Amino acid sequence: MANVSKKEIDSLVRSFADELLALFRQAVLGTLSTGKGRRSSASSAEPKAERGVRGRAKAAKGGRRSKSSPEEVEALAVKIHDALKKSNKRLSSKELQNLVKVYGGAFQYALGKLKEDGRVKQLGERRMAKYELGSGTGGGSARKKPGPKKGSTRKPKAPVEAPAAESVEAPAAEG
Repeated sequence: MANVSKKEIDSLVRSFADELLALFRQAVLGTLSTGKGRRSSASSAEPKAERGVRGRAKAAKGGRRSKSSPEEVEALAVKIHDALKKSNKRLSSKELQNLVKVYGGAFQYALGKLKEDGRVKQLGERRMAKYELGSGTGGGSARKKPGPKKGSTRKPKAPVEAPAAESVEAPAAEG
């Protein structure tokens, strides 16, 4: 092994690199042809029938889905509320979607209705938001109205009055 020349080592390294490159190309072409490389918001392993609203058949003409009826929205809201009740802890939107097995706009709409009614409370903002059961059973918005902060020691500013306009008399016309 001590008599191995630099040329032999370079040749072995090149052939190894060529084999790796060929395997990589095959893997890339395989994922592109099967479509597994595409990104989907719903899990590919999950059958379409279990995806909830996304699995619903499209309308015959136009390929569009019909809007959810108020009954469907309320049924979904009840599912979300029950999932929160069973978990007995704060859950993210993604965790709730996985529990209820409904994804996309219908889920967000139903969750918004629950927040509006006060049945669900949002803690945090945007991606860091967690949801827990609220105290409300309906009737009114759960959002706080902006107001002065608690413990504020600042005095409110006095309204600024505009300076009084000075009267300018026009020169008397000589006649």
